[in-house]
Amino acid sequence: REAYRKVLNEVIKEVMHSMMAMFDGSDALSDEFSIDVINSETGESLLSYSALNDEFFDYIMDAEEEEETKE
Repeated sequence: REAYRKVLNEVIKEVMHSMMAMFDGSDALSDEFSIDVINSETGESLLSYSALNDEFFDYIMDAEEEEETKE
């Protein structure tokens, strides 16, 4: 069960990283597809943030470190 959870977490992280990289324009798919995510409350485009994939991975790494310290 624990092994399944770890594999699933890795797959989800990689999919999220690919999506964020595509939003940032740093992925091969961004050459073919144009995607924009709009904050429904402010109407602001998330494309104005230049490093979503880096911020996402920083968040994930911080969360994993916090979880490890709890164990």
